Amino acid sequence: MTAAVVTSGLEGTIPRGLLIGTVEVVEKKPQEPFQEAVLKTAFDLHNLSVVSVLLYEP
Repeated sequence: MTAAVVTSGLEGTIPRGLLIGTVEVVEKKPQEPFQEAVLKTAFDLHNLSVVSVLLYEP
């Protein structure tokens, strides 16, 4: 699975649609309500100061 991870634009200071990275692997564990995703980042994440995670399911 390869899906782009982009900024949502909901944070007023961060524009919508900036590429964060791509989903490399989704780990689904039985009987767990959440899934884990492994991302390949498009840049060095050590310099980030704001991070929000939103899910979109068409």
